Amino acid sequence: MKTSFFLSCITVAATVAAAPVPGTDAVASYEWKKDTQSTDGVASYQWKKDTQNTDGVASYQWKKDTESTDGVASYQWKKDTESTDGVASYQWKKDTQSTDGVASYEWKKDTENTDGVASYQWKKDTQSTDGVASYEWKKE
Repeated sequence: MKTSFFLSCITVAATVAAAPVPGTDAVASYEWKKDTQSTDGVASYQWKKDTQNTDGVASYQWKKDTESTDGVASYQWKKDTESTDGVASYQWKKDTQSTDGVASYEWKKDTENTDGVASYQWKKDTQSTDGVASYEWKKE
């Protein structure tokens, strides 16, 4: 099973936060869509920066966490393995506080990391007419 899918490589070094924060950085529009190249119809997805934007600060891999026993909501969103920046392990999981069972998710930094600048909300972009692939993630 092909579990890795890389976006175009970048040369900009990641900061401790490891991702741009919408609202404070113009580089905040991203697209999350299923990886049509993959034969795995459940867990292989592409989380990539808006193709309209030329700033390549965000090459990351979003894949199902095979370590988890929760087959639905536990995912790992981590930096491209080609990067040497070790500040890159993140957890993307369903927000159990939310009553919206489809679009409200929490994207937060690995709890083993003490960096508290890591709680984000990943939710469907209501501005978009595409009900599948257009999502936005923003700081909680």
